[in-house]
Amino acid sequence: MFTARRHRTAAVAGFALALAASVTGCSEAPNEAPFIERIQVWGGNLVEGEVAPVHVTVLDADGLDDIVGVRLLYAPDQFWLTSFTAASDGLFTLGITWTELADHGVFDGRDGQSVVSVDLMVEAMDNGGNVDRLTFELIAACPSDTELCDGTCIPDFEPC
Repeated sequence: MFTARRHRTAAVAGFALALAASVTGCSEAPNEAPFIERIQVWGGNLVEGEVAPVHVTVLDADGLDDIVGVRLLYAPDQFWLTSFTAASDGLFTLGITWTELADHGVFDGRDGQSVVSVDLMVEAMDNGGNVDRLTFELIAACPSDTELCDGTCIPDFEPC
């Protein structure tokens, strides 16, 4: 179970298109932003040495062909971690690993903890430059009797 927070932005170009259409009398509708309908993390959390499959369902009123990409960001700094792969119409998947998060410094400053909360963000973009973002919390846990030390899990009786 995780909580999600939505961030939606529309492209300035889309606004200019809508404005131009109203001035010239054209009836072309502006491009609408994609909508992230659901994020599922199979297994519920990430354990060192395993892969957490993440599935995202994205809708777009302009049609699924309008979606140009879905990517995963580390929410606090909004830096790019990896991109999702289109699995079927509107369904995008990826497998996030402990190593990917550790290599990007996500566990920095968390030595001595065995369970940490990681805020991640899914970002869906369309041809019109519109973006929908949904932030979610991933729980990363060391195996039992271990704790974090420099991004890896070590026995909790060893000094970090």
